[in-house]
Amino acid sequence: MNANDNRRLTDVSAGTPMHQLFKRYWIPAGLVSDLPTPDCDPIRIRLLGQNYVAFRDSEGRVGVLDELCPHRRASLMLGQVRGGTIECIYHGWRFRTDGSIAAMPNCDDAGMLRRYHANAYPVREAGGLLWVYLGPSESEPEFPRHRWMDVPDSNRHPRIVATRSNFVQVMEGLLDTTHLAVLHQDSLPRADGTVRVVNNVVRP
Repeated sequence: MNANDNRRLTDVSAGTPMHQLFKRYWIPAGLVSDLPTPDCDPIRIRLLGQNYVAFRDSEGRVGVLDELCPHRRASLMLGQVRGGTIECIYHGWRFRTDGSIAAMPNCDDAGMLRRYHANAYPVREAGGLLWVYLGPSESEPEFPRHRWMDVPDSNRHPRIVATRSNFVQVMEGLLDTTHLAVLHQDSLPRADGTVRVVNNVVRP
């Protein structure tokens, strides 16, 4: 693969072909445990090169909105979650999980209330993960139900691992089992369960 093809395949920033492709699928956005209780602090999530804010309202519903308030572009990450809404720190505008406005303290024009909204995205909780769909509503696919999503929590171990790599590179590594004995020879357990020491570090 040449450099241009590699860049095209691995670049998911806004406006790229892979950015648009991934927006047509449900993608994991975080852990359910990142929003442990109703009205807890919001979290920032970065997906496909863009920032979003996720919060859990008073009824336990999760909302994912564009991070910046549609009014003056202040970060909703700095806001408070209360009364079933996330409140912008700048003017106190309060947004529901569907992006509609519950309160606009600095304006009493009902037309303005209807005119403005935050971009909100469909969210599902399954398998200990928060899933979001970022694409156009008319292209929203059915949410995938994998068998592992329905097993007891004790049978799953969802975690976020930050790596400086692209999904294609991770997939290649997982599919390429022949590299394990070479690249990962210091971290693979021996068949008999013994441990060994490499550079004064205990290895399995």
